[in-house]
Amino acid sequence: MRRTRRPSPAISRASSADGYPGRRHLRTPAGRIVSIAVWTLATATVVAGFATDSILTVLAGLIAWMAAMGAINVIGGGLNAMREEELDERQARHRERTLALAHRAMSVILLVVFVASAALTQEVADDTFTATLAGLALLHIATPSLILAARARLPEPADSESADLDG
Repeated sequence: MRRTRRPSPAISRASSADGYPGRRHLRTPAGRIVSIAVWTLATATVVAGFATDSILTVLAGLIAWMAAMGAINVIGGGLNAMREEELDERQARHRERTLALAHRAMSVILLVVFVASAALTQEVADDTFTATLAGLALLHIATPSLILAARARLPEPADSESADLDG
């Protein structure tokens, strides 16, 4: 006897991001600042690991980088991680504008790096070159999510003083 399997219901990534237990703490001004600061430190750790040929430093930085990216995606509402069909029209337009802005920002950053490298008159060490490429790759991957997190509307804090006066 052959059993037929029922199709599982589609699970939206947005609902999983909304159900994240630490979402309330991340979606505050302090949570946004801390998440972006941790991302910056993790990226610097990965770059330093490549510059010094320390694989353990690279791995530690990548683990911290992935955790920080998860937090940044939660702050941005998960728009960058969702499929096109999961977005409504407003969210799709917002993501398209963000991707266009990220593309322009990365183009300017790459132009600055190119001009700076062309202006160098001395030989660049292989470790420095590898570290620069690693940093640019991590920045390129994260730019849309960072822009979404920086521009995300944070929920209004509950006014505990007025609740105390009412009750």
